[in-house]
Amino acid sequence: MTSFAQIQSPQTPQPGTFTPVTPGQNYPQNNNESNKNQKTTQQSQQQNNQRQQINDLHKALHEDDNKQKINYSFPSLSTIQGTNLFYKAYKTVDSMLLGFKPLNLKKAVFTVEHAYDNTLSYEKFNKQIKYTADVCRQKMLKDGILPDNREGVNMIIYQVLCDTIDVQNPKTKIAYKSYPYLYDFTDFRGEADIKQMFVSKLLRTHKGNCHSMPLLYLIIAEELKTDAYLTFAPEHSFIRFQDNKGNWINVELTNGRLTSDAWVTGSGYIKSEALTNKVYLDTIDKKQTIAINLFDLVKEYLSKIGMDAFVLKCSERSLDICPNHIFSILQKADYYTALSMYIGKQKGKPTKEQIEQDPKAWVVFQKMYEMYDLIDNSGYVDMPKEEYEQWRKSK
Repeated sequence: MTSFAQIQSPQTPQPGTFTPVTPGQNYPQNNNESNKNQKTTQQSQQQNNQRQQINDLHKALHEDDNKQKINYSFPSLSTIQGTNLFYKAYKTVDSMLLGFKPLNLKKAVFTVEHAYDNTLSYEKFNKQIKYTADVCRQKMLKDGILPDNREGVNMIIYQVLCDTIDVQNPKTKIAYKSYPYLYDFTDFRGEADIKQMFVSKLLRTHKGNCHSMPLLYLIIAEELKTDAYLTFAPEHSFIRFQDNKGNWINVELTNGRLTSDAWVTGSGYIKSEALTNKVYLDTIDKKQTIAINLFDLVKEYLSKIGMDAFVLKCSERSLDICPNHIFSILQKADYYTALSMYIGKQKGKPTKEQIEQDPKAWVVFQKMYEMYDLIDNSGYVDMPKEEYEQWRKSK
């Protein structure tokens, strides 16, 4: 439970009591009229002074209120150069999710990456994708694999991405050659350079990680019109597809091997609750995978622009379509944590009890606690970077 250091709140000053004056009031005349007139003049002056004191007090209180005005949301960063590209990327992805545009993972991935790096060329990106898909088609033709053979097509994609392939079209005699995509040990989390996570970087260098390599696989599967699915493990993602008998096969692209569920769960960081809640080892379909790209958009936005309501908007939209996506859940929790700290700092680091007395602030803090409870109940356990690398190399 988060708590802030307590400070003494200032007391609101109270005006003194006074007798009200009725405008236009007449006073009776008598022999002591002179004394009464003098007394009336003194009373009037006293009342005027009291009015002035009260006016001054209200003015002071009003000025103090302005000084202590609390912002319950982050200032918008929409005026920062480049935010329009992020808004455009969100609109493109959301249009697919709403059904206004066809689901297109290739387009969604590029649009999100282009929001961060507008020097990227879709023509070049698409050309590289098409070539890899053509290599797969020529390999299928050579091996006699029909397009409707789900298992056969997926095995071809796996081979093309993990091996050196040298094929020739039997009719045109055009030669096709591709080289394996290898794991990049440098900054594999994209902490120093977020572009390390990009599919465009993977296509350019033939080196990637467990984020970009599965996405490329799924884009190629989309090109070949076959089914494959994204699946998550702690700090990791990989591919699953069904063979022709309906059995699930795991494709681990970071080491170029077909793996078992036992190997994945052998990391020691997958609790039974996480499996029950479908946090891990669940199949993520195409629409959900496109929605998850909004999480990538958030990471890029935070890296280049900063924290504001756009972060929450993307996280919540991702969770609308893929409610068990633990990384979007964690990001939403981070948003409310940062907002709670922002409000708490403005209020002078109050205690939890003082926060409860401010309805607007308490709503934000409650949402933060709700996200913490959701994470705790999901079965999620943080996997250290060193442990992840050791597990990844264990097979």
